[in-house]
Amino acid sequence: GTPPAVVEMKTDTWLALAVGVLTWENAVSAKQINATGIGSDLTAYLPVFSPPRPLS
Repeated sequence: GTPPAVVEMKTDTWLALAVGVLTWENAVSAKQINATGIGSDLTAYLPVFSPPRPLS
């Protein structure tokens, strides 16, 4: 059967989400993510990494 939560996106979308350049909300609104089922909203887990801070 179909898994209870499915999330599909392109690699560049995932990378932008992972580093915080793109938000989950904006990606879903722009139809860059196809997410269905309970638990498919990954907002609580993003960003995974923060971009490095410039040295002062």
